[in-house]
Amino acid sequence: MFPKPSRDKTVASLRESYAERRQTPVPSALQGLQQGFSLLELIVAIAIVLVLAGITAPKVFRTIESQRLQTAARAYATFLQESRYRAEQDGQWYEVLLDQTDPNYTIAYLDINGDGARQASEPTVQIPQPITVPDPANVAVPAGFGNANLLGATPFTVDTTPFTWNKAAQMPGLAFNERGLPCQRAAVTAPCTNTTQINGAGGALVAAPTAWVTYFAYPTATSGVTYAAITVTPAGRIKVWNFQSDGAGGGNWR
Repeated sequence: MFPKPSRDKTVASLRESYAERRQTPVPSALQGLQQGFSLLELIVAIAIVLVLAGITAPKVFRTIESQRLQTAARAYATFLQESRYRAEQDGQWYEVLLDQTDPNYTIAYLDINGDGARQASEPTVQIPQPITVPDPANVAVPAGFGNANLLGATPFTVDTTPFTWNKAAQMPGLAFNERGLPCQRAAVTAPCTNTTQINGAGGALVAAPTAWVTYFAYPTATSGVTYAAITVTPAGRIKVWNFQSDGAGGGNWR
C-alpha cells in the first residue's frame, strides 16, 4: 500500500499553482480587449458613422425618389399603350383624361363613353403622391419639348391642344383614333385626326402632326424637383424621358 498524500499538502500545492498562473503576464493585445473602449474612442467612432451617413443618405434618397418617379412614369406609358390598343380594337377614338379630385393621387382614365367624367368601368392608372402632373401654362417645367427636335413634331399639352375647354362638349387631352394613332379634333363634329390645324404665323391656320407630352414632377427631400416626361410621336411611339439636370439651372432630356 502506498501512503496517501495529506489533505493539507494537496491544498497548498493547488494554491501555489494558482498563484503562479496569476503572475503570468497577459499579452498586450489581450490587455486591450480586457480594458475595452475609452469614452473618447466611442465618440470618435460615432462621429465617423454620422459623417458617413450624412454623405450617403442624400444619394440613397435620390435613388429611391428617382425609382418611384420612373415606376409611375412607366405605368402611365403602359396605360397609354393599352389605350392605343383599345381604340384600335374598338375601331373608334378615345381620349385619355385626368381625374385630380382626390388630394392623395391623380387618376388617368380612358373616357370610353365620352362624357368627360371617370366611370368605375373605365380603364384607369393611378399616379400616387407626391408625384404631380404639372400644367406647363402654370408651372415651370424643363425646356426641350417646345419644338420638333426631340419628337419630329412639336408636342401638344393640355394648354396647346386644339380640343376646346367646354366640358359639355369635349375636354382637352390626348386621344387615340381607330388606327391607334394620337389624334386631335378642333370641333365637336370634327373627326379626330392625326394631323390637325393650329395657328401659325400671322394667325393663319397651318397643318401640324399630332404629338403629345405629359410631364411628371416629384418634389425631392432636398427641396428640389425631379422630372419625367411621357411622349407620344405622330406614329404612336410612346417613350419615357428623364430630365438630367446639370446643376446650373440647365440640363437635357434623355
